[in-house]
Amino acid sequence: MSEPGTSLSRKKFFKWASMTLASFSLYSIVSKKRKNGDKISLCTQESTVKFLTEDGQLVEVDRASLPSAERKITDEELKRWLTK
Repeated sequence: MSEPGTSLSRKKFFKWASMTLASFSLYSIVSKKRKNGDKISLCTQESTVKFLTEDGQLVEVDRASLPSAERKITDEELKRWLTK
């Protein structure tokens, strides 16, 4: 018979099989993105931000030209802005 420490239980087998399958899936997704030239990083810090104008045009604005969010607006200011 086999020694008690060398046999794989069914639970360990399924755990290793699922981890292997997940790692192969993740590798294939990452390799496809690299081939297409897409960025893989989740937190990219670009220097421009894209906005959609009222007439439907897509424009890029530098982050430096946007006002910084130093304070939050109050509820009254928001309600006044919406009623304009």
